[in-house]
Amino acid sequence: MLGNLNKTAYQNHKSPAFGNGLVTKILTSPILTGGFTFLEQNPAWEIVGLDFATMIAPRTYIDYKQNPDYGREAAFRETSSIVDLVFVPAAIGGVAMWGKKYGGLHTNSNTLTALHEAWKNAKGATKEEKAVNYLNEVFKSAKGQDGTKWKSLYDSLIEKFGKTQGEEKFNTFVGKAAKIITDGSKDTSELSKIFKEATHAAGNVKVKIGKHEFGNSIENILRDTIGAAQKVFIKNEEGNLPAVVEDLCKFFRKKSIAAATIAVVGGFGLHFMNETITKMKTGSTKFTGYKDFGQNNSENEKDTQKSSNFIAKKALATAGMALITLGSMGAFKKDAGFLRQGVKKGWDTFVKSIELNGPFPNMNLIKLILGSVLTGRFVMARDKTELQVSTYRDYSTFFNLLVVGPLITKGVTQAIDKTLVNGKAAGKGLEKVLSWFGSDVSAKTISEIQTKWPGNKSKMAVYNGCKALSLGWQLFALGIGMPYILNKFIIDKSGNGNTKNTNSNKNTINDFITKHKQVYANYGGLITHG
Repeated sequence: MLGNLNKTAYQNHKSPAFGNGLVTKILTSPILTGGFTFLEQNPAWEIVGLDFATMIAPRTYIDYKQNPDYGREAAFRETSSIVDLVFVPAAIGGVAMWGKKYGGLHTNSNTLTALHEAWKNAKGATKEEKAVNYLNEVFKSAKGQDGTKWKSLYDSLIEKFGKTQGEEKFNTFVGKAAKIITDGSKDTSELSKIFKEATHAAGNVKVKIGKHEFGNSIENILRDTIGAAQKVFIKNEEGNLPAVVEDLCKFFRKKSIAAATIAVVGGFGLHFMNETITKMKTGSTKFTGYKDFGQNNSENEKDTQKSSNFIAKKALATAGMALITLGSMGAFKKDAGFLRQGVKKGWDTFVKSIELNGPFPNMNLIKLILGSVLTGRFVMARDKTELQVSTYRDYSTFFNLLVVGPLITKGVTQAIDKTLVNGKAAGKGLEKVLSWFGSDVSAKTISEIQTKWPGNKSKMAVYNGCKALSLGWQLFALGIGMPYILNKFIIDKSGNGNTKNTNSNKNTINDFITKHKQVYANYGGLITHG
């Protein structure tokens, strides 16, 4: 039945017919599809790869051509940022969990609380029986998003195979998951495949148990559901399990606050470290972006750092980035924004929004850390030219990396084929626009496309093409276009202008001396023979 529904939907929303041409072969190649699949399932590595391809390599090369010291600063600036952004909080979180004797447990407090509720509801005389009932509780309520619809695994199997066979398949799914729990293994790839094929959902799955609700990808929900049972519930079943869960939830929050604090403070100070290294190497405190850096180290303006106008510009750039960072984290949302909920509730909401729920930081924590890194560059700018360059470059980086890039994938995909998008914008007018720009609408994942339209190269070509377009734009905008434009039209204009003025002044003095040389000589002679 679902097959017929899918066929009808496909007929109503046909993708462009690329045929079997070279473009389709390239866009649907196993290497490209496999690479995009890996990045989808590992968002932290997507950021690392994107940063290296679109920023570290091209920016270092272009800035090195401008000036070797500027190129070295660019390499440190971009590399240290990605380390602080992804690996510092990951390392702190990982070490903390191993120190707590729960190494490998990646869930957060909200998810663990909900799963504990499911474990309490599950009855069973044996460990195996309780695991089965626990998994029944979780996955009968699990729903994945397919387009504008939310489908449960249980209902999808019943709809597709009929009640008897559908229940058998659901019980088989639960039985395999229970065996993984009791055996202590970790491979859930077969289970996630069953879920995707039944619901055509993968990236956005929600589970509601009692009054508790959590959401994640199906891979992460399986990881957390099985991991919590293995490492927490069974391990502490004969002890005071509620107290253990409560203690762990508090620990998750403390761990996340510590990771965020260290990464934010460290990120803010990265540009200071970069400038310190330059000063130790060159002896200069001047902005290294000028082509004549190292040859003409005189300051462009005296007491630039103390200028009230310069300080005001720094403050404005910093405040703007802080507002954009908080806004992108949902701080100002009408009902759920943590800056609109009062101190206590707002703080709880904020901590939950940055809480580590995997081996790497979530997107909200990444935004917070990136915002601190960029504001640190504004505060430590050595002159007005560097502040101007940093403002253009880093505002563009934030918007392109976290906003524009994903929007290109989503927007172009929706324009070409609406069936390749999940969700629907809510509200009217501006509210609807903001809803579309936010998380209410998202592009389908590759695994969702593959399970809903198996073998459909046209659908896959559209998606991969839009993804490649997004990456290509970011490479141009962030890696090549931005540093080239900044170097040529801002730094060179400022630096060459100063050099030109300096040379002009020198020439004027030389001309004056040459012109009046005889006068000086005669005057000197008068004095000598007078």
